[in-house]
Amino acid sequence: RHLQSAFTNFFGKRAKYPRFKSKKKSRKSAEYTTSGFRFRDGKLTLAKMAEPLDIVWSRPLPEGAAPSTVTVSQDSAGRWFVSLL
Repeated sequence: RHLQSAFTNFFGKRAKYPRFKSKKKSRKSAEYTTSGFRFRDGKLTLAKMAEPLDIVWSRPLPEGAAPSTVTVSQDSAGRWFVSLL
């Protein structure tokens, strides 16, 4: 999605040619939109996974919340984090 907007801006003469670089230098991440994950009963299953992730929640989600984007990232110490939008 970010790459698509970069090329759209390039061909619209609003930006230079996109450079392929990490948005965060020390962090690996993957972003899943609504069709790439399933969130049911507090369990999160990503695309091509048979079982849900074992997540330790930092705080409860608001009642009736439906996430639209899930970002899974790894920091430089090797820890994994899941961010729900």
